[in-house]
Amino acid sequence: MGPQDEGRAPVVALPSEVEAALEILAKQLRQEPLVQSSLVAMNTAKLLRTVVSKMAIQGMDVCLEAIRIVGRRLHRASELAFVVENTVRRVLRIAREEFQLALLRHQRERQSTEGLRTDESAVPVNIASEFAQLSTSDSFRRNLADIMDGDEMRQGVNTISAVCRSARKAMIEAVLEYENEIETTSDNIVEQALAHIHANEVILTYGWSVTVELFLLEAAKKRHFEVIVAEAAPSCKGQGLARKLASTAENGGSLDVTVIPDSAVFAIMSRVHKVVVGAHAVMANGALLTASGVHLMLGAAKMHAKPVIACAGMYKLTPLFPHDRIALNDLLSPESVASYAEVAHLDNVKVISPAFDVVPPEFVTLLITNTGGYNPSYIYRLLRDYYDDIDVQL
Repeated sequence: MGPQDEGRAPVVALPSEVEAALEILAKQLRQEPLVQSSLVAMNTAKLLRTVVSKMAIQGMDVCLEAIRIVGRRLHRASELAFVVENTVRRVLRIAREEFQLALLRHQRERQSTEGLRTDESAVPVNIASEFAQLSTSDSFRRNLADIMDGDEMRQGVNTISAVCRSARKAMIEAVLEYENEIETTSDNIVEQALAHIHANEVILTYGWSVTVELFLLEAAKKRHFEVIVAEAAPSCKGQGLARKLASTAENGGSLDVTVIPDSAVFAIMSRVHKVVVGAHAVMANGALLTASGVHLMLGAAKMHAKPVIACAGMYKLTPLFPHDRIALNDLLSPESVASYAEVAHLDNVKVISPAFDVVPPEFVTLLITNTGGYNPSYIYRLLRDYYDDIDVQL
């Protein structure tokens, strides 16, 4: 059980509608753990909006615990789908903010009806004690009964119910805004392409990132440049990206596209102007969790002093440090690297095919997100603005 806002988390039963949607999403994550991150984040946000709609009226602690339960179960379905946990953390932050704002609005309205001052100085600066008690649970009702008479208790419960109703509506609207942010993430990233890619440059990329693809295509609308794509063996997804870019060039685009084997990355680096890559996750220290093979390429870029641009949405910011690189990885079948027949006669040989590389922050020059470009050393500040510390462990 992760840390809670109060000493003990309430016992929460999810509504059947939420349970059904949760099982569908968990099944999808188990079957396709490496599906497109934006789609996973969007589906998670929609599910959490349903949770908020059903549970917010029952109080802050019940609503937050329901969101956590959904987050834990989705995490068990796919432990490396970091965008799921990030989306849960973001919605938890939104929920707390909206409950707090609802309480502040109620306090101002009450002061206004009582003829008190309504400027900022009249609002209590520290409302944590009242905020923590926004619950309609049985335990809270018993606590009210201990200190209030019947009329006072009814008035207190009615006040809490009014605050919860106000917070519920605001939370639904806030989560909808967050869904819109996820949906427009790629558009906001690619809008910055012309500021970073200039005419006649040589751009190196690795594999196939949808965001990087859109980023390059946006720049190609007004600039002529060359793209070199490392094929990313053994999946060779880079060949798919190269075909997509080349088809655009054939239809009047201004791109020259070249595919190279991964082994040629170091040799080609001297004629490259900059490197552009995508990321599966951005860790708390600014490190990137990327496709296997990117670490080698960015190491070569650092040796040749080439700038590295990473494109990732804010929903990929993960408040975890990459202390254990094995735990942060997924070992794929080695069949694509070496068949069983090739290694069956060899003794003491282990063939490992990791899905990801952990790229240290010093290899990255600039992280481009949907809110702008940032140095990896600034990630800690973005995390503080985006999540609450209490939600690092769900």
